[in-house]
Parts: sequence; C-alpha cells; structure tokens
Amino acid sequence: AATLFLVVLSTKFAFDARLLRSPGAPYTILDTKQSQNNFKIRLVNRSQHEQVYQLRTDSADQLQAEWVGDVPRLKPGETKVVPVSVRFDNRLTIQKGVSDAKLLIEDSDGTRRNLTAKILGPR
Repeated sequence: AATLFLVVLSTKFAFDARLLRSPGAPYTILDTKQSQNNFKIRLVNRSQHEQVYQLRTDSADQLQAEWVGDVPRLKPGETKVVPVSVRFDNRLTIQKGVSDAKLLIEDSDGTRRNLTAKILGPR
C-alpha cells in the first residue's frame, strides 16, 4: 500500500497543464470542411528533470491538435505558455456551434493529463 501511495504521489504532480482560450476570433473557417480554434496551454514542469511534451486528441479522424512552433521542452520548475491550434471537421459543431474536444498531453516520462476544450465553430 505504501508503494502505491508513493507511485500516485510521484506521478500526480509531475506537471500541470491549464487550457486558456486565445484572444480574438473564437474560430477561423479554413475551408468548406474544416475550422480552427486557437488556445494556449500553461505548462508547469514539477519533475526533477527536463521534459518534452507531446499533444494528441482522442478522435484524430475529426480533429487534430498541434503545438504552434516548437514542441515544448521545459527544465525542472519551468513554466511556459504554449500556443496550440485545434483543427476540426465542421460537422462537430454544425448543430450547436460548440463541441467538446479531449486533448491529451504526455511528458517524456509518460505522465499524462487530459484536458477538455470547448470547440467553437459554425452552426
């Protein structure tokens, strides 16, 4: 039981990730089938060594998320606000103008954080 507690404690605080909507237009229509939302993710490396962070979605067939610029690399204790673009099929928002998107961030050690983004798009 003590080992399990240490594993949970060591992975629980490996990094923080907080999703922020970028200022400006809520969405951009890219073509007749796709739109894009822009976000920023505030990353805090709470581990004892440098980490590189990967970004994925749970539904790659309907939406893609990517870092804008370089893949984030943070030193221990470092904080960065990193821009992210999320492209999606317009069918995701066609009825209500909004949909949830699950974003997965993973560090070099395999620690994961799941974030939910409210995707805004054409109705």
